[in-house]
Amino acid sequence: MSDLQSVVETAGLLEYGEKSGILTRRVSRLSGSLEQHLTQDKVYSDAQKSWHLNRLWGRRPESSIPPGRTLTVVDLFSGAGGFGLGVHWAIEAIGCRPRSLLAADVDSKALDVHAFNLRPKRSFKGSVRDLLRVEPLLDPGQRNLLEPGQLLMGGWPRSLVSADVLIGGPPCQGHSNLNNRTRRADDRNELYLWMAAAAFVAGPKVVIVENVPTVKADAGDVVARTMELLTELGYRIGFDGVLNAEHFGVSQSRKRHFLIAVREDVAESERVKAAAAWLLTHHGSRQSVLEAIGDLTDVEIDNDYDAPSVLSTENQARVEWLIREDEYNLPDKYRPACHRDKPHTYESVYGRMDGDLPAPTLSTGFLSPGRGRYVHPQRPRTLTPHEGARVQGFPDDFRFVGGSGVIPRRTQIARMIGDAVPPPLAFHVAVAALCMLEATALQNG
Repeated sequence: MSDLQSVVETAGLLEYGEKSGILTRRVSRLSGSLEQHLTQDKVYSDAQKSWHLNRLWGRRPESSIPPGRTLTVVDLFSGAGGFGLGVHWAIEAIGCRPRSLLAADVDSKALDVHAFNLRPKRSFKGSVRDLLRVEPLLDPGQRNLLEPGQLLMGGWPRSLVSADVLIGGPPCQGHSNLNNRTRRADDRNELYLWMAAAAFVAGPKVVIVENVPTVKADAGDVVARTMELLTELGYRIGFDGVLNAEHFGVSQSRKRHFLIAVREDVAESERVKAAAAWLLTHHGSRQSVLEAIGDLTDVEIDNDYDAPSVLSTENQARVEWLIREDEYNLPDKYRPACHRDKPHTYESVYGRMDGDLPAPTLSTGFLSPGRGRYVHPQRPRTLTPHEGARVQGFPDDFRFVGGSGVIPRRTQIARMIGDAVPPPLAFHVAVAALCMLEATALQNG
């Protein structure tokens, strides 16, 4: 702590302070017992909230990263890079430099945005099925005889057969309760298993997988099968649970399931337990919608990123009624016939956000009032893409721009935002995962 002129607050593993007028955030210790940190006050202080909001507004509170070890990252199902960004922050917080080796996704626009912001050594557009084979790994008779190269397909460069951190958010649509057609039996659900195949090939010290909370209700028990595979490959399951983003510096109530596995040869038993306990008990104070987006309420509109949707006459009237009457739920008599003429449980649809609370879960359809509670707290309009990005935890210096300088369409940006892992949530999960390792594992190659 000698390099901090004044420590403002320590909450669990994270230490917030100030150095020469610059807010700092770092992992407080990477050696010794973590138990002492679990007795610290875990309620967000003004210093912690200030750090989160300043980072959200695109201000870089931290000083430059000191020279140190580089930790490499492979990001499967990468999307636009929300998960990867949070992991990069965590690596920086422990005093290392992040380096992205590979990002893979089927969405070329999202992959282009990821490349612009996180600069991976290689971007691969396509399915993980074109990168890796998983079938031999599922056969107990073949598993012990396999070499990593035998799972490689043409898309995975043989030069990228090792990494420190493997992350991925396999498609969640097949597990989501919003999917009424193929829920629990969608063939995309099986893609979760490819995280084990990637771990076999890359041999990372840490594996982190994200999905919707209902992923464990999958008919194929894909999470349990993946954990079994990872265990047989020499990993210890460090965390298997559901977290809410509103407890981790995000202005949104968004629950997600996370699986953390750490390689047995570099895992430290007590640290694994302590870091997992920290994740489960880290409940920070709520950060409201207006704290995140209040400065954008009447921002001058000179681009699509800051422009609200142009609504139909009917929807504009519904939105204006909510603001005029200071209501948050639209009465049935003002709803479309498909809602009005039959019982429904869609109270949040066409609803207005409460500016003093975290937002509800942001979906890819947040530009439309008919897709959820997405009406602005104070103005007769929906959220803009910029406001949606803030609610999801993307800072202003993250640019939804492709490597060629092309700006995606608003609906494409909304899909990238709604599909993303909130970076501050990813940061905390990655901090816990990295702290499950022996200190020497973060110093040696």
